[in-house]
Amino acid sequence: MHKLWEKSTGYNLLSLYSYACIWRSYSSIKVEGREQFPTDGPVIFASNHCCTMMDPLVLLYAFKSKVAFGARADIFRKPKANKALRWLRIVPLARERDGMSAVSGNQQIFEEIVECLDHQVPFCLYVEGTHRPQREIQRPIKKGVFRLAELAETETGKKIYIMPVGLTYGDFFRYMKPVKIRFGKPVPLDEVRYMNSKDRLEFLGDRIQELVDTQEPVRNHGNILLRSFLALFLLPIFAVCAVLSSPILILTAIFLRNFKDPAWNNTVRFACSLIFFVLWPFHSVFYLILNYYQDLIEDIKR
Repeated sequence: MHKLWEKSTGYNLLSLYSYACIWRSYSSIKVEGREQFPTDGPVIFASNHCCTMMDPLVLLYAFKSKVAFGARADIFRKPKANKALRWLRIVPLARERDGMSAVSGNQQIFEEIVECLDHQVPFCLYVEGTHRPQREIQRPIKKGVFRLAELAETETGKKIYIMPVGLTYGDFFRYMKPVKIRFGKPVPLDEVRYMNSKDRLEFLGDRIQELVDTQEPVRNHGNILLRSFLALFLLPIFAVCAVLSSPILILTAIFLRNFKDPAWNNTVRFACSLIFFVLWPFHSVFYLILNYYQDLIEDIKR
């Protein structure tokens, strides 16, 4: 099994493919603050977590280089899943709810992460500990990010940075809506070293929250009558694209039966689209027009 920091031709090729797929999954992708990435020490990304597996995907797209991630340990239980996730540079991290014996096993994983950081490959932790389709991050955030930073500093002897990241989705449940990824000013571990635990968790939580747009996007779609005529004009195109992308739509509907949490909707749609990539242009147009219809209906209701 390759290490988190090692080069992998297969991973690099998949990354290039995934960049194209992620670009097709959103109506627009805006990246801010990428130029602030420090070059004089390892970096730990501390991000909010609101859209399941799409969160690491959009971060990879924004950073345009390899990043390792932590994920909840229970999804690694099956050997095939464990092997696939580790190949994707994702490692299991147990939570307190998994039991203290499971949490004690994090020490070995932390050693792997420190080695990854020592080779200048960033590591991302989702500090809320679970995904929540909300614009306000859950408080208090988890303290593992500081524990990891302190361990990395001790083991590597290098200056460690914690870089807050804010993810803002135009809609958590609708496909092909806009997304914004904002990188904040890196926080050297020295800056928070002498704060008590509560204060530094609040400090980092505030930095992440500042990067997330808390207000719902203002919708100003124009004259409803003109848009209604355009909706009629688009109807034949919508129908053709629906038929041509039906394999993706049917497969998505089948898989979504197994997910009670609607936050997984877009992750499942993305995964199913990868299988039928050749049909993706029709699938994209289908969702663009579908979003147009949904916005029109919402405006009429208002």
